[in-house]
Amino acid sequence: YCRKIITKDILIKREMMNYTTATRVVFRPTRRLTHPHHHHRYHIWQQHHHHLVHNTGLLQYYFLRRLSTVNNEDDGNNTTKPLAGIRVLDLSRVLAGPWCTQLFGDLGAEVIKIEHPEKGDDTRHWGPPFYMDNDQKQSAYYSCTNRNKKSVALDISSSSGQDALRKIAAKSDVVIENFKVGALEKYGLSFNHIKEINPRIVYCSITGFGQEGPMKDLPGYDFAIQAMGGLMSITGNKEEPYKCGVAIVDLMTGLYSSSAILSALYHRNIRPSSPAQFIDI
Repeated sequence: YCRKIITKDILIKREMMNYTTATRVVFRPTRRLTHPHHHHRYHIWQQHHHHLVHNTGLLQYYFLRRLSTVNNEDDGNNTTKPLAGIRVLDLSRVLAGPWCTQLFGDLGAEVIKIEHPEKGDDTRHWGPPFYMDNDQKQSAYYSCTNRNKKSVALDISSSSGQDALRKIAAKSDVVIENFKVGALEKYGLSFNHIKEINPRIVYCSITGFGQEGPMKDLPGYDFAIQAMGGLMSITGNKEEPYKCGVAIVDLMTGLYSSSAILSALYHRNIRPSSPAQFIDI
């Protein structure tokens, strides 16, 4: 019964949301799905990534969408989506921040993702799994967290890169970043700098331990927060703690960030005279 529901859900989503065939299915216990369309694909994934399947006690299915669809080609001009007209300047990388901004892109916002001019986002090189797109090897991890975005390569350590970013920020509704506390001050890209050129900006900073307090300068990683918060003792036990199979802390951080940003945008909408807003996640 469970397999039938899973397979049906996969087919419906692929049909309605126009996903490509780059599909990853994880199911525990590690057995192939019964639907003939998925036997071969799932078998290959299980064969090459058995350790991930074994360590993941969740049902997961990810549909990897080609990055050529970042311009929201689903509905042409994209004006029918609820966040059409909202521009997001995305300075975040890896998972928590990109997960948040991906949701905004899905809802119709214009998301401009800033990446390192040479290596891009860290996750462009993370794998396996990889997949081929136009004869180029792509990271499934990166594709799963950065759909519906426009990518711009900028060196924020250069004056020209900083000037370009400030021009984008001046015409944006949201800025989101996950640098260490105070790291953007020296580039003139902190909240205090941006609010001077855009008095109505919603600025969201994601850090490990917040902007204040004795731990504010420490970096924050998903598995570290799982350990400190006691989540590993629930997944495993006191003697053998074990992290969750997916980066649940990063994913929840992205969800909380999107909720906070949407609340700030609503506040700005109903109070036109409201000043710039800073969100500390």
